[in-house]
Amino acid sequence: MDRLTDKADTTHFEEITDARETKAGKAAYYFMDIIDAKTAPLLTHVSIMIAISGLFYSLAKNIYISNAILFEMIMYLVITLGCLRAIFIIRHDGNEDNAGLVPKAIDEARVRRIAYRYSLYATIVTTIAFIATLVVYQILHLLQ
Repeated sequence: MDRLTDKADTTHFEEITDARETKAGKAAYYFMDIIDAKTAPLLTHVSIMIAISGLFYSLAKNIYISNAILFEMIMYLVITLGCLRAIFIIRHDGNEDNAGLVPKAIDEARVRRIAYRYSLYATIVTTIAFIATLVVYQILHLLQ
């Protein structure tokens, strides 16, 4: 059976459409769409920072600098997991009606908001730490 015409998928899309017609459902799904839109650039920034920190990690000769950069790279990887959770697609098991779908969407919107918020704050802190590490790296490089 073609996956695009699967009855369960069709039913799921119909239920989501019906759930979006309620005020709470419309707000929950709109909020999840906003979180998705905000998480994509954050995930791009984190990916670029992982690449940049990997480059500087390979160049660092000081053990303290390389350990700091390694820690920041690990932090960026953890942040990536938070971003991926913020854009995770939910699907209900089909055992509830539309009335049960709206509370699940509201709960999911809350979880996504929390995942996004923590990821954003952690990205800010880790990026500031990385900038500080680069400044120290440059000072040590100039002193040699």
